[in-house]
Amino acid sequence: LVSEAERLRVSEAPGALEQAIEKFHRASELWHALEEPYEAAVAIYGRGWSHQARGDYQQATVDFRVAVTQMQTLRNLHGEAIT
Repeated sequence: LVSEAERLRVSEAPGALEQAIEKFHRASELWHALEEPYEAAVAIYGRGWSHQARGDYQQATVDFRVAVTQMQTLRNLHGEAIT
C-alpha cells in the first residue's frame, strides 16, 4: 500500500493525492495492527507529504508531528531527523 500510495503521491492524475492519502492511512492502520510502529510512522509521514502536496498544510503538520513523535518513542534518530 505504501508503494502504491507513493506512486500516486507523485502522479499528476486527477484525484491521485486523495487516493494516496487513503492508501497511506490504510497502510498506517495495518502496520499499527501488526505492531510495527516504525512502518506505521513511515506511512503517516507519507500521508503528511500528500497533504502538503494538496495544500493542506495544517493536516500535513499534524501528520508530521505524529510521525516524529513515534520516531522519538522508538529512539530512531535517523527517522526523527528525516521526519
